[in-house]
Amino acid sequence: MSNKVSVNIYGKEYVVGGDRPAEQIMRIAAHVDLKMQQIGGEEYNGPMSSLAVLTAMNIAEEYYDLSASVEELQRAKNKLQGDASHYEQLWEEAKKSFVVYKEDSQAEIQALNDQKEELREKINEKDREIEEIKKNQKLVESEANRASEEAISQATKQYKDMENNFFDLQMENIQLKSELEKLRNRLKWEHDDTENNFGS
Repeated sequence: MSNKVSVNIYGKEYVVGGDRPAEQIMRIAAHVDLKMQQIGGEEYNGPMSSLAVLTAMNIAEEYYDLSASVEELQRAKNKLQGDASHYEQLWEEAKKSFVVYKEDSQAEIQALNDQKEELREKINEKDREIEEIKKNQKLVESEANRASEEAISQATKQYKDMENNFFDLQMENIQLKSELEKLRNRLKWEHDDTENNFGS
């Protein structure tokens, strides 16, 4: 069910609709507002479209940082899985020779078993960290898309009022829309690529 929430972004009220819970929509809007405040400050006099694009780029940078963290954690997980497989193999070999070397190998088998369990716990912990980062990644992606859409909306309204007198500004608006569309497509491609990597 679609929720409509009134939010304040950089001093302006917007009614935002979406399938997310109202509290989450407000958190996303608050994050976008915070980024715009950090970039523009209280005395910003430039075009809102430029501020919106800079905000979108800033949020996109956060998205890429999170993607890099996911990849790093995935590499760490793969290494731990490799180590776990190695120790599991050693553990199986130790069990096969247990009957012959029962007394001498008992301590070694226990140590290998402990190492195996410790590695499994580390893998589970990395899985939990990856899942958390995936959630944050989706939130940042949503924020980037939201900021891009707000930038297009604000730019379109401003340029419609001024298009008869400022042809150069209108061309800049068209160029901005193209750049934002490329950014959105690039973000979607990066997101799909990341999802495909997790699925493989």
